[in-house]
Amino acid sequence: MEHWFDNTVRLVVALLLVGGVFGIGVRWGRQRRPPTATLAPQLPTRSACWTLVEVIIGYVGITFCVSFTLSLLRQMHFFEWLYGPAFPVERTAEGGEEAERRAALMVQILWASVLALPMQVGLLWFLIAWNERTLSRRWFGRAGWSQSLDATWRVWYIVTPAVFVTFGVVNLLRWGMLGKAPDVHPLTQIGAWASEREWALLAGEVLFGAPLREELLFRGLALGWASVQRSRADVLFGLAILWTVPDWVMQPSLESASPLLFQLSLIGVYAWVWRASASASFWGLEREQWAAILASAAWFAAGHAGVWPSPIPLFILGMGLGILMVRTGSLWAVVTAHGAFNAVSLTALALGAK
Repeated sequence: MEHWFDNTVRLVVALLLVGGVFGIGVRWGRQRRPPTATLAPQLPTRSACWTLVEVIIGYVGITFCVSFTLSLLRQMHFFEWLYGPAFPVERTAEGGEEAERRAALMVQILWASVLALPMQVGLLWFLIAWNERTLSRRWFGRAGWSQSLDATWRVWYIVTPAVFVTFGVVNLLRWGMLGKAPDVHPLTQIGAWASEREWALLAGEVLFGAPLREELLFRGLALGWASVQRSRADVLFGLAILWTVPDWVMQPSLESASPLLFQLSLIGVYAWVWRASASASFWGLEREQWAAILASAAWFAAGHAGVWPSPIPLFILGMGLGILMVRTGSLWAVVTAHGAFNAVSLTALALGAK
């Protein structure tokens, strides 16, 4: 935590840089085609007739694609061919064999994630398109692209600072109460010593790969399925809770139980939102939509539970992206917002954030 001030400064600079570039793009879009409204209350297509089984297949399938690609690359001796027979090559000045092993594994997973992206997107796209003939409407939305871009900018402008402020506050509290620093994300570790080749892969994964696959899954399949009725949102929320149980069961401790406790704490939020929207629409959204947004955001946070305490601020990000998806009906809008959010972290990392 001794780098807290320097990291904060770099993060603010990164936020201003990405926000400036994003704002210029939005202004250009407005000039070409002025939006008729912002955050238009256009409901997502109600024809999401896929089942929970297909939603789970989507999640398990994208994980399997990475594992399959990684196994294939190892059998082909791809890494030895690319990095030399001495692979894994030590990338850090300290840490010894353990640091070398972790570095090698992260490089392998990064390569596998990037190369597996076409299979992952193809699987998720197939699961959606198999049941929905109006796939183009779900991808582009029923709003014009200029209107969706304007809504994307507004949601990003509000949600991104909130996520990073929450992340900072949670980490400071964790450090002050428990004396523990936050877990380091594997992509952050790669960025600390990456060469130009790994930086190119990292940028592609962070800006394009991760937003595309995650939004097709969480806002495309999961949110689209859960928006139909309350019982589906309940099931998805329960699935988010169950997703954090195995880590705690395999290694019982307060640290491993933290993601599970956080998911359980969201039950109160889930019940309050449902009650607050009982009589009429809440912020222009129906009760079923709020339930689906919150449940998909909880599952999105649970999917990132391996790097604690990032699920807490990422739940806020999931809520913002869910609202954007429901109000625009556009998958490309949430992919763009997610990529722009990740661009802040990548830019801060490039500026030397620890």
